[in-house]
Amino acid sequence: QLKRFVSDWETEHPNQSKIKPVPQTKEKVAVIGAGPGGLSAAYFLARMGYKPTIFEKGDKTGGVVRYGVPQYRLSDEALDHDVEFIKSMGVKIVLNKEFGPNFTLEDLLKSGFKAVFIAVGLYVPKTLRLDGEDLPNVDVALNFLLDRKYGCAANPEEFKSKTFGIIGGGAVAVDVGETAIRLGALKADLVDILTEEALKNVLKGLHEAELKVMEYHFETSTTNITQEPDGKLALNCYKIKWGDPDPETGRRPLTKIEGSEFKIVVDYIVIAIGQGLDLEPLLAATGNKLKIERGKIVVDELTCETGIPGVFAGGDIIYSSLMCAVDAIGNGREAAFSVDRYLRGRDLKEGRIIISDLKRSTIPKKYIQTQSCQEMNFLPSSERFVCFDETELGFTEDQAKREANRCLNCNCCSNYDQIPEDFDKALNASGIMISKYGSQDNWSSINAPDYLEVPKSVIGLLNQNNIVPVVLPEEKCCGHDALWQGDIKTFRILAEYNIKLFKDAGVKKLIFSCAEGYYTWKNEYKNVLDDKEEFDFEIYHITEFILKQKLLEDISFPSLNKIKVTYHDPCRLGRMSSIYDAPREVLKQIPSIQIVEMEDTMKDAECCGVSAYISCNEDSKKLQEKKILQAIETGAEYLITACPKCIAHLNCYLNEHRELKDKIKVIDIVSFLGKLLFLI
Repeated sequence: QLKRFVSDWETEHPNQSKIKPVPQTKEKVAVIGAGPGGLSAAYFLARMGYKPTIFEKGDKTGGVVRYGVPQYRLSDEALDHDVEFIKSMGVKIVLNKEFGPNFTLEDLLKSGFKAVFIAVGLYVPKTLRLDGEDLPNVDVALNFLLDRKYGCAANPEEFKSKTFGIIGGGAVAVDVGETAIRLGALKADLVDILTEEALKNVLKGLHEAELKVMEYHFETSTTNITQEPDGKLALNCYKIKWGDPDPETGRRPLTKIEGSEFKIVVDYIVIAIGQGLDLEPLLAATGNKLKIERGKIVVDELTCETGIPGVFAGGDIIYSSLMCAVDAIGNGREAAFSVDRYLRGRDLKEGRIIISDLKRSTIPKKYIQTQSCQEMNFLPSSERFVCFDETELGFTEDQAKREANRCLNCNCCSNYDQIPEDFDKALNASGIMISKYGSQDNWSSINAPDYLEVPKSVIGLLNQNNIVPVVLPEEKCCGHDALWQGDIKTFRILAEYNIKLFKDAGVKKLIFSCAEGYYTWKNEYKNVLDDKEEFDFEIYHITEFILKQKLLEDISFPSLNKIKVTYHDPCRLGRMSSIYDAPREVLKQIPSIQIVEMEDTMKDAECCGVSAYISCNEDSKKLQEKKILQAIETGAEYLITACPKCIAHLNCYLNEHRELKDKIKVIDIVSFLGKLLFLI
C-alpha cells in the first residue's frame, strides 16, 4: 500500500521525477508481449542502456492486466500512466505485431536484435471438459470479463436478479463474481476443490459485504452441467477429501465422499480455472525449438533462459510461474539482468539467488512490541456494487507517513528469514529446524548486515594459514535463544543433535565466531549429557584461536592511515565467559589500528538491549542509544563486537536514527579482519 501511495502521489504531481532516460548505446533487444513481464523487462533493459522494442499482437498494452482485470481493481488511467513512463525511458512499442509464422525469431535476428525475451501471457481459456459446457449462458472467465470490461455501461443491469455459479475460487473467479454482482446479480456460488486454508490469501481480500453475496463451497468438485426444466442451469457437485502427500511427487490424492452429491441451480455459469498458452504461433516463430512441459515453456529458474541461445522467457507462460502480475514483473527484471550478462559474455548465474532456495533462519520465535498497520481506505460498501470505480482508495499522506514509520522500521533483527509464525512449519520429522550451514542467502538490504561475511572471513583466515576446517552442512543453531526463552525441550533436541553430529564426524576441536554459540557449547551443552566426561571437545572463540595459533603473525596487512576503533564486550563473551583481552589483542596486532575504550567497558559493559530476541522495547532502545553515543564520543570510526545479536540491534538503532549512521559503523571483529585482508 505504501508503493500504491507513492505511485498515486507521483501521478498527482507530474514532472517531478528525477529518473531520466539513459543514453541507449548498447544492442537491440526484442521483447515479445506488452504485458507486465514484457514491460518490466523492456524498462530495465532501457535503464541499462540497451535499445528494447516490444512487439505486441494486440492494439493496446498491458496484456491480461488490461483486458482481464476489472476497472474497479486497476484503472486504465493508472496503467496508461505507467506505460507512458516506460516509453519515456526509451522503450519502443510496436502494436498489432504477432510473433508467429509471419514474424519469426529468424526475422528478429536478421533485423539486428541480439536477444529476445518472450512474455506473451496466457489467453486460451481452460475448461474441465465437462458435459454441458456448451449450454447457453455457460462462459469462460476471460471472455466474460473482457466482454464487460468496456461494455458494462451499455447494460448496467445485465444480470438483474440473476444468480451465478462459478467453477473456481481464485482471484479471477472473484473478479467474475464481483463483476456479475455489480451488474445486478443477486448471488454468486463459487465451487473449488481447494481447502479454505489454501484459498486464505484470496479470501482475506474480500470485503464483508462481498462475503454476504459470494458463497464459497470448498473441497467441492463438479460432475457436469445440466439444464433444469425451467431453463436454469445446474452445477452438479460432490464433496471431496484430500489425502496425504505422495512421498515421491508431493502430490495429494483426492477422493470422492460417497453420498455427498448436491446441485447448485443458477442462471449463469462461468468457468474460472485459468488460461493456457497458445503454443502454435510460438513454436512456428521459433522453429519448434522451445522445450514445452505441461503446456508451458521450460526455462532456467534462475536466469529465465530457454534452450535457444539468446532467447529468454518469463511471466505466466513459464513452467515455474506463480501466475500473478507481480511475479511476471519480477521475471522481466531478472530476464533483463540475464540478457545484460549474456550480451556481455558474463556468467548468467554467478552471485544470483533462486528465491525458492532461501531457507528460514534457525532462530526461534521472538516477541517484540507491535503496532497495528494503517487500515486501507475503501469505497463505502453501499457504493461498491453499484459502480466500477476503484474500491481501494489508498492511504492519505498522513496514513502513509505513519505506516512507513511503522513498517520500514522492522530493521535487521526482523529480516526476511525470521518469521515467527513459520517456525513450527519449518521443522523436520525430528523437530529440528530445516536449514543448512551457509545456505541462507542474504538479500541485499539497507537494514540487514550480511552475516555470511563472518563464516567466510573465519574460513578465509584459517585458509591463509593452511588450515582447512571441516564445516558440517547439517549443523543446526546451538539453541541459545530457545534455552533463554525457557524452551528447554527445543534446546535439548538441538544440543543432542549437534553433539552427536560432531562426535560422529570425529571432531575434537570447535572454533566459534558467535559469542552466544561459544558460551552455549562451552557451558550449557555438557549439562544435557548424563556423562559429562563424554563432552570432550576443545572449544575456542575465534579470537582465542587466532592468538593461540599466531594466525596473524605472518600476514601482511595493507598500508592504511590510522583507523580508530572501539570494542563492545558482548554479554556471553565478556561478563559470562571472561574473554575480554583476546579480541583486543587481535585488534592490536593489526598495524594502523588504534583502540579507544568507551566509558562502560569490559565487566562494566551493558547488554545491547535484546537477549534471545525477547522484549524489544523502549528500555532496549535506551541501552542501544547509550552504547552508540558512548562509541561516538570516543571518536572511533568503527564499533567492533563479536556477537550477531549486538550487530543486529546496534545497527537497528542506527537505522532508526539515520543522522548517526555516518558517525559510527558497527561491524563484527572477524568481518573487519576479512575486509582488511580482502577475504570478503
